[in-house]
Amino acid sequence: MQCCSVFHIYASSVKSTKAPSGTQIPDIVYTNVGRYHAGINVYREHEILAEIAGGLPATLPSEKEFFNPVISDFMAKYIVQGWGW
Repeated sequence: MQCCSVFHIYASSVKSTKAPSGTQIPDIVYTNVGRYHAGINVYREHEILAEIAGGLPATLPSEKEFFNPVISDFMAKYIVQGWGW
């Protein structure tokens, strides 16, 4: 999950070294491990999102379709959440 890469990024900052100019240089190993986990786990995050919300996030219409006079009523009815439904 994404939280693993957060821990590695945090570890890279804790294990960082200070350059003579005063800039903190993160530990390259922890940084690369965090980047690797974030890169491969993004697909798992999309899978979890699809399990929770179905296909809607992948097929969500653009803003232009919300303002289309022909289909805007359908968009308001089926996509936009309203109170009291």
